[in-house]
Amino acid sequence: MITMPTREGAIATALAKCAVAVDTVAHGRWAFTLTNGTDLAARARVDDGWLLVDASVGSGSVSPARAWELLQWNATLDGGARFAVRPDRPGVRVCAEVPLDDAVDIPRRVLEACAGLKAANERLVCGVHPAEDAVTSASGDHTGGDLSGLCRESGWDFVEREAGRLAVDLDVPGAFQQAVVEARGRGVAVAVPVFEMTEDAAEPAAPVCEQGLGLLLVRACGIVRMARAAAEVGDGVPQARFEVVFGSRPCAAELMHALSALSVACRITGREAAVLWSDATVAGAYVEQRNRTKGGS
Repeated sequence: MITMPTREGAIATALAKCAVAVDTVAHGRWAFTLTNGTDLAARARVDDGWLLVDASVGSGSVSPARAWELLQWNATLDGGARFAVRPDRPGVRVCAEVPLDDAVDIPRRVLEACAGLKAANERLVCGVHPAEDAVTSASGDHTGGDLSGLCRESGWDFVEREAGRLAVDLDVPGAFQQAVVEARGRGVAVAVPVFEMTEDAAEPAAPVCEQGLGLLLVRACGIVRMARAAAEVGDGVPQARFEVVFGSRPCAAELMHALSALSVACRITGREAAVLWSDATVAGAYVEQRNRTKGGS
């Protein structure tokens, strides 16, 4: 078993490998600077079995159009990093979480999370359009491996699909939400649509519906640990999902946390997301309210 001092020492050592000016500000809390052409001040803290990594990347408000752009960028970030708006802090943040279970390769996950934060900052600074940005490939020497064995060990029931993909029914009372677990590069991706999509709801009812959904999801990114909302455009239609992407093979505990996080994300947003996507009146009122509260910040 990893003792607390050893675990915190491993975190501090990993931060020192990817950051400069690492400062232990309190027990289980660090302030550090990531640099990738520009400096990014970040913080990390241990909280209830998790390591939370967080940095501010913008103090301005989040417009409806900008929210969807951030969700598209989320799909390109490694290390579980994501852009988010937190209800208790203004502006845009980039964050990532690492579960601190004994089986988790904490140094590797810390390095991956910091790389994701640096990439997020670079995207904002350089102004790369999400559509022009390729999904990054994770480093490391692990592969997805035996996904069925991994999922079985995590304690979640699953059904095997084509091409080695697994389907897992999430814990979302009153709704059918099924996550797909599959190998991606050298790691594993777990993803679920934001809400059950029907043929009638394939496209938003109006442009404001896409804007409202974007604002809801970027705020959800600031609430739910580990899971992130991501978006892309497929066949000209905006598509949104919740996902957890591991740059290297996760342990069973990480997969268990990932499926639990996706369940929570679907629970707190599923019904609201479906309404915002299909009802322009409701979406317009939601966007107007968010604009009155500094663009969703």
